[in-house]
Amino acid sequence: PTVYLNHEMPDDYLQLLIRSAEVPANAFIFNRPEPILRLETIEGIISKVGSSKGLLVIDSFRGAFKLTGKAENLAGEAGVLLRRLQDLAIAKSWFVLLVHHGNRSSTEGTDSISGTGDWIAAPDVILTWSRPRATEPGTLYLEGRIPPSDPLAVKVTVEECAFLGTVKETKEASDKEAIDTVLTEEGQSADAIALAAGLPPGTVRVRLETMFKDRLVERSGGGKRGYPHLWSKIIPQGNSSLAAETKSAEVRWTSEL
Repeated sequence: PTVYLNHEMPDDYLQLLIRSAEVPANAFIFNRPEPILRLETIEGIISKVGSSKGLLVIDSFRGAFKLTGKAENLAGEAGVLLRRLQDLAIAKSWFVLLVHHGNRSSTEGTDSISGTGDWIAAPDVILTWSRPRATEPGTLYLEGRIPPSDPLAVKVTVEECAFLGTVKETKEASDKEAIDTVLTEEGQSADAIALAAGLPPGTVRVRLETMFKDRLVERSGGGKRGYPHLWSKIIPQGNSSLAAETKSAEVRWTSEL
């Protein structure tokens, strides 16, 4: 079962999310069960659901526990609460996902977490979400008591949450798509392609080499100063260029003479 304790979402937006999602039968929503959430209430809710294992989502830490003043930054306040919540999760064999806001810095991963250092020390796994532009996929960092992993590209809308691969994989795919868009049947230098695609020249050269190995582009030239590689689209068989047709006509005309 999944239990969602809402202390963050406005009622109308929460209803929009519920209508848009495929909510399973064993999902439960408690909308602001009490003004300040207590661990005793959480334990009672878990007992009421009556399952030996489950997922509990608390959204969000600030909205639910409403620590006053600078308490969020103090290990004696927020830190103790986090570890008591962890003890409860262990005792009940439940996975607790606690939503918390980041700070205003431009850092990423655990460095962006707001509050006491216990926010980094106490959780088993920290999932940090960043999406500067709502129209683009966001980046999900996973850190903690798990093997290191690459940042993940995840697209989130009201209707779906889609994993697109690692950030490195999706960046490489988007670069190749941009390069393919500006390629022509006539040879172009990597610098010209980079300018047209809006990508760094070094990145374009690396992507073009990979695309050439995968037989996605044509390459000519010596790859030297004054005689650079020229890159072009692969011309399908039976679809010759104007230059090729002209050359063929010249050969036939000469042989007839």
